[in-house]
Amino acid sequence: VQDIVCGYCHSMVLTNSGTIMTCGFNSSGNCGLSDTNTKNEWTEVPIKVKVFAIGVGMHQCFVLIK
Repeated sequence: VQDIVCGYCHSMVLTNSGTIMTCGFNSSGNCGLSDTNTKNEWTEVPIKVKVFAIGVGMHQCFVLIK
């Protein structure tokens, strides 16, 4: 794991291989996925670009790409 960040009720992980995993409360799309279902298990975020860093706010997720 390269980085772990936590929002109000959701979390995001950036793995060493560049995969982003997310879980938690997702009623407003907080987890960065294309739905609003709460994620009780780590779920991969489908992103096809090289991610440099991740971050979260209270109700949102951010990725910094190269």
